[in-house]
Amino acid sequence: MPNNLHRAITKQAKTICQKILALLFACFGFVVFGIICASGNLIFIPIIVLRLHRYKKVQYFSRDLVRYAWALFLWIMRLAKRVSYSFKANESVAESVEKFAQETAKKSVEKSTKESMIESTNKSNTTIDKIPSAKPSQIFIANHPSLLDAVLLLANIARINCVVKASLSKNIFLFGAIKASGYILNTANEELLQKSIEALKSGESLLIFPEGTRTKDKISFHKAASYIAIHGAKSLSAIFIKMRPKSLQKDSKWYNTPAQTLRYEISLENQIILDDFAKDKSDSLRVRALHEYLGNLYAPLNEC
Repeated sequence: MPNNLHRAITKQAKTICQKILALLFACFGFVVFGIICASGNLIFIPIIVLRLHRYKKVQYFSRDLVRYAWALFLWIMRLAKRVSYSFKANESVAESVEKFAQETAKKSVEKSTKESMIESTNKSNTTIDKIPSAKPSQIFIANHPSLLDAVLLLANIARINCVVKASLSKNIFLFGAIKASGYILNTANEELLQKSIEALKSGESLLIFPEGTRTKDKISFHKAASYIAIHGAKSLSAIFIKMRPKSLQKDSKWYNTPAQTLRYEISLENQIILDDFAKDKSDSLRVRALHEYLGNLYAPLNEC
């Protein structure tokens, strides 16, 4: 009996220590991020006050600053063994794109086509050092499992524009970077569509999370991303983000993070040349085809 009591007390003490350690690690991460963002505001706020953010070169400068600042944050987190991430490229997904587009546009998508698409996402990936440089008018889409997804991608794709949550424009740490960089706010739908399409047609690359928010139960994309891609982009790259253990999810408390390292795997799929995607069909059918294709493409991640 004393031995059982001792083991129970030891186990409880260990659990309490792990929770305290996780809380300290979470505080450390948020403090570091806050300091880096506040330091960046010393540059971003004068840019905004002087209205220099209207100029494209200034926006590119601001995006470069965001990329370097967030790369510094990730470097510190990796050094502290709080975050690790790797990049991979899947060479097989694009093989099924055109076949699926044609069948969807004809409203006759067969089950076998969907199954072949799902199988293609399970093929082996090749490890790469970094995400290749964005091409003009290229749209990147990604699922959104955690709070760090945008940080990871914006720190690794140079000068990319991004659709961001509208409420972040009022965040004391992030408002400066968002406005100075010319990031697009996810506000009124028409305004979002217009600004995103204009950015792509002007030659910018664009990152968008089609879910519109962090994943809660299962991945579900809004059609707006497909509409923007068909009407403004030349190519589309799909990014899969996987993380273990699950943390920093929608509706989770900022301090509710595990003590172990958060491990991210970022997989870059082959790009889709959008001019060739169901090109003999109307834009409305092409949007529908692309939306359904992407939904099926990301479906296997719901089982991860």
